[in-house]
Amino acid sequence: DDTAQSLVAIGRRLDRLEAMLSDDDAKQRTRDIRGDVDATIESVRRFSRNLRPSVLDDLGLIPALEWLCAQSRTPTRLEVALNAVGSLRVEKLVRHIQRDIDSPRDGLRIVTGAYGAELVMVALAEPDLSSKKLNVTLMGRDAVGQFALKRSYKFQADDFGYTTELAALVALGTLEGRWKAVKARPAVGGGTAGSQPMQPVQLTVEFRSLQEWQQIRQQIAETPGVDDLQIAGQSGRAADIAVRFPGGGSQLANSLVSQGLDVREVGGMWVVRGNGG
Repeated sequence: DDTAQSLVAIGRRLDRLEAMLSDDDAKQRTRDIRGDVDATIESVRRFSRNLRPSVLDDLGLIPALEWLCAQSRTPTRLEVALNAVGSLRVEKLVRHIQRDIDSPRDGLRIVTGAYGAELVMVALAEPDLSSKKLNVTLMGRDAVGQFALKRSYKFQADDFGYTTELAALVALGTLEGRWKAVKARPAVGGGTAGSQPMQPVQLTVEFRSLQEWQQIRQQIAETPGVDDLQIAGQSGRAADIAVRFPGGGSQLANSLVSQGLDVREVGGMWVVRGNGG
């Protein structure tokens, strides 16, 4: 920066000198020197940018290297190519997720190939400021199988952080429920949990804080016999949960009540609240 500023000052002094000269030849020579100074200023600034380009902080290493390759080709006419083995640009990954959310096989193949793993998950959060919604996409493959889920969360300008934390908790609950479904399967066929047929149960959990929601969700998920827990929707103070439980809603309600939760049937839907709800 100091070097560039010094060169700028020299350029201005040359401008003043040119204005003082009366000889046309001397003026032209001054303008030529000023042109050389301007070219040097641009060279210094380019060198400074190359030391740490802003794209490195904004987009990461791979885009920064691609930018550097493009810059090297322009002034020198060299053909410079970048082959990033084992890496995947975020922009490319996002495009595949957005394109393949309804049929995620191709996008999932690209992600698993890029990271060299069969079990992967990509979480993409996109705020829509015009509609004040946070659109969240979960895509990947876990022990249950392939999945592609998309949910939206309303947010206010002053609680965006709360909404993102809420979305993260819902995503964690979804994955935990899928993992628990696999873990619980061997035990479903025997003992008291398997003595009655598995039935679907719809729950609405009402809570007053994220901490209370997390506690209630954990209690439900850890209840013996609960299988295939899925969080179907979420707002700032309530969440819709779908599970499978031996004997259905009444049996699950009894189990939850025994843990200190308040459970009531309202219009065919089971409403769950905390101890003080």
